[in-house]
Amino acid sequence: MPAENGTMEFALWHRALASADATARDAEDEWTRANAVRVLEDRVHRADADRHALREAVRLRDRILTEQRLAIAERDDEIRRLRAAVQHDSPAPAWTPGRVLRGVRRRLGRVYRRLRG
Repeated sequence: MPAENGTMEFALWHRALASADATARDAEDEWTRANAVRVLEDRVHRADADRHALREAVRLRDRILTEQRLAIAERDDEIRRLRAAVQHDSPAPAWTPGRVLRGVRRRLGRVYRRLRG
């Protein structure tokens, strides 16, 4: 009889645990069903906020790039204007290395001819 009594206690204990486990799972499933929509709505709201922040960052980046492109175009125009002004206002240089060497050669030739003759 003691063996039967121990087996019965075990079976009762097992049934009680199984019942408690089933009750806990049912409660968890009910909480999940009740709160799943709220959890998903929170995730959607966070995703929308992230998307909005990314779009604002892209707009800011695009504005900065546009301003940089305009600044580069203005700089290039200024460089072209200054180059044109320098080329227009200043004449060609009066001396170049070739011109200087020809002058020196001419003068040396004159000196040589005078000494020779």
